[in-house]
Amino acid sequence: TTLRENHPYTATTLVFFGLLGLLAAFYVGVRRLIALIDLRRNLRLGYFGERIVAEHLEPLKAAGFRVFHDVPAGDPSGNTSAPRNLDHVVVGPTGVFALETKTRRKGRARVGFMAHEIIYDGRTLAYPWGEDRHGLEQAETQARWLAEFLENQLGRAVPVTPALVFPGWTVLRKNRGLVHVLSPRELPDFIARPPAPPDFAGFVPPRPDAAALELIVRELEQRCRDVEL
Repeated sequence: TTLRENHPYTATTLVFFGLLGLLAAFYVGVRRLIALIDLRRNLRLGYFGERIVAEHLEPLKAAGFRVFHDVPAGDPSGNTSAPRNLDHVVVGPTGVFALETKTRRKGRARVGFMAHEIIYDGRTLAYPWGEDRHGLEQAETQARWLAEFLENQLGRAVPVTPALVFPGWTVLRKNRGLVHVLSPRELPDFIARPPAPPDFAGFVPPRPDAAALELIVRELEQRCRDVEL
């Protein structure tokens, strides 16, 4: 008795499972390609968002401010394999500012919401499609890390103002929070004339004097030069 007589559908079955395997591999490949395209689009969007913020910070240099981009920061959890960067740090006569840039694509707006507006109530961000706290904790954590780093280096408390910036959006502020939420075009006026800290922030050290600001600039310049490639 031949193999074909005992298993009349063996060849057909093998062809079927072979095609099934090819289809599965094709599906996985397409999913990976789509994920890669999405990642590239998001990275490109983030890159242009940070460029837009940098362009709006440029005029501050004429007023005596120093601007740093992609400042290396430590990981609060101590995980050295997950390095972080502060998107932008501004140092000048009105103090030290840690700016986190977030880029989000606009989506379909709910009833009562505008497609280009973010509403900030001091705790939550309301987008046209829903609410979340995307970026708020990160902005606060980055500013806290920078304040602790500068205090350790200078031996004195250095207040750092956290801000979250959304390029391409209009921000409506209904209340104040620990993190300031802004559009890029608001940055020059905000940094030149920052509001007083909210009442619930507790004691805030005075702004650094000229000598302290120069030390802060030196520390940030050194930190940016020490980046390992």
